[in-house]
Amino acid sequence: MLTAWSKIVRRWFLSIMALVLVGSIVAWFWTRETVPGTIRIVAGQSGGMYHQYASALQKLLESQHRRVTVEATRGSGENAERLRLRTADLGFVQAGAVSLEGVSVIAPLALEVVHVIVRRDSGIHSVGTLRGKRVALGLPDSGMRSTALQVLAHYRLKEPDLHIENVYFLEMLKNPRLDAAIVTTGIANPDLAHLLATREFSLVPLEDADALELKFPHFRKFEIPRGLYDQGPGIPEASLTTVATTSYLACHPDASAALVTEMLNALYDFHLQESLPSLIPRHQVVETSKLRWHPVARSYFDPFDQLGFTANVMESLAAVKELLVALGAAIFLGWDRWRRVRELEHQAEMLKLKNRLDEFLKQTIDIERQFLTAPSPARLQELLDAVSRVKLQALEELTHEDLRGDRMFSIFLLQCGSLSQALQGKLSLPQTGERCSE
Repeated sequence: MLTAWSKIVRRWFLSIMALVLVGSIVAWFWTRETVPGTIRIVAGQSGGMYHQYASALQKLLESQHRRVTVEATRGSGENAERLRLRTADLGFVQAGAVSLEGVSVIAPLALEVVHVIVRRDSGIHSVGTLRGKRVALGLPDSGMRSTALQVLAHYRLKEPDLHIENVYFLEMLKNPRLDAAIVTTGIANPDLAHLLATREFSLVPLEDADALELKFPHFRKFEIPRGLYDQGPGIPEASLTTVATTSYLACHPDASAALVTEMLNALYDFHLQESLPSLIPRHQVVETSKLRWHPVARSYFDPFDQLGFTANVMESLAAVKELLVALGAAIFLGWDRWRRVRELEHQAEMLKLKNRLDEFLKQTIDIERQFLTAPSPARLQELLDAVSRVKLQALEELTHEDLRGDRMFSIFLLQCGSLSQALQGKLSLPQTGERCSE
């Protein structure tokens, strides 16, 4: 009878375990993170740096049989909003130009340099002389315009002080009334190269680059070398000081780990820098806790920070996460218990050794008392030998490194040394009986 019941229980147990296993597989299949069927990338203007990066990523991903669409936008502000609304999977944003609330950073891409571009015949030689001029700051909702306003505000130039045109800087080629433009973009921007190649424009410096770097945490001082954009007349004609910020590839905070991992691999494992020389190499990426990193990206750039990786593993293994947590808790509790036991054992051992050290100290004190009343050289020699024996015995028994570094152990050694010197000094003096015989 018992055998029959045991077979029934065993059969039920195996059935339940099989159901748990099948349920875990089904749960994993439906909750696993995958790359979207079509990856939607929002970039900036069609000839700008963001579009250049988006096109390079599109070409690489399509070579791996991914469907990718690239959409032109007004810039960072619109890109960030599209990511928040989840109407795009990837987008480019400029540091300091838009809020990263509701957006996660995948990787820093390139330095975006602030260029103050002026017509050669405009008479503009500094940012301060832009007052009253017609200046293009970029499209509304673009990072370029936001950064330009930050720079102007530092020089105490407000919108009413200028004739602001909310247009893309290439409009300077069509509209001769535009005197200047403040353009924040990468040095490899094709549109910027096209504009400066006409040799109708020059660059002016930001004299307060150091102050801007201190005032705005996203700015850093930057030197544009002489002739970077043209060797003919020299654009710029001499090394020019300005500031730069950073552009990021970003996504929604809930973007799948698979998508973020694929983007990181595309950026750094397929020699993309050969076609995008301004791309910041992986080894030069400086992790900063102030950034809103996607967990996978944080783990990628900081392998010692596994919080993001652990979170994704736990999500992917939702069916067995309770077991993993329980196992982890049991290991932690076991380790904690072992650590506490070890601490108690250590404390008991140290107490025992300190008590033994107190005994040795008492012996040296007793020897010192006898030294005060020891008239004969023979007795002094006995006491000196006793000090040596106590010291050697203490060194043999009290070998624990924590005790050796204890202040009381140092006092004991000092006591032994002082007492030995006193005894040796007493022995070296001529004795009273010897002096009388002479």
